[in-house]
Amino acid sequence: MTVKANPYQRIHVIKRRSQTRDVLRKAAVAAALSIAIATTAAASEPKEAPDAIALAELDGFALGLQEAAQFSGVVLVARDGRVVFEKAYGKLDEKADAPVTTRTRFNLASVGKMFTSTAILQQAAAGRLSLERWSATHAKK
Repeated sequence: MTVKANPYQRIHVIKRRSQTRDVLRKAAVAAALSIAIATTAAASEPKEAPDAIALAELDGFALGLQEAAQFSGVVLVARDGRVVFEKAYGKLDEKADAPVTTRTRFNLASVGKMFTSTAILQQAAAGRLSLERWSATHAKK
């Protein structure tokens, strides 16, 4: 018995792949923004709050990405557990007019792997972790 594939099913799968690529692209931009913010925050030794000019530059950068349809999401900057900047950019869906809010939940799928690998490499760069040793030697028993 052979089953004929529905021709619309293939279009639906391709559409889903395209949507997945869009989500991954947007998540990669969000990851790059958060890494840039974390790196900048870690590089500056003083425990001062970010100045208004730096936050305005960050806002302008995110607005530029939004206008170029390269970013739709939320940017949050925190210092010592206190939120100093939080703003939503773009639309929830390219076809809908609903805007992204700071309360929007995003389906990030396996994008967390990028954050995990970045955190591991940052720890290795700081000398707190070795990439040559087995992970079990780092775990507390």
